[in-house]
Amino acid sequence: MTNYSPQALAQYEDSLRDYRDFKNSMDTYLAEGRAEGLAEARAEARAEARAEARAEGFAEGFKKGIEQTAVNAIKKGFDDQTIQAVTNLSLPKITELRKQIDAI
Repeated sequence: MTNYSPQALAQYEDSLRDYRDFKNSMDTYLAEGRAEGLAEARAEARAEARAEARAEGFAEGFKKGIEQTAVNAIKKGFDDQTIQAVTNLSLPKITELRKQIDAI
């Protein structure tokens, strides 16, 4: 560096400062982009998990509602074929529900 003229040294230092400023800016943008991407990915994952949980909850509630309808029909004295036609439950499932009612 001692071989540079004062003007060349000043140009070198200006160039080095510009490079460092540019690199720092790019590093900052990269970090911000990663943070933003991570936040978006987390938000999407949470939304997907909520939607999946809702769907599972709905399906479970629907299943329990169908089974309760079958239980009510059993208690009213409906035959298995009628209960199956109304609820679309299998005959083994209806038999299982009958056994549960009898056990009570």
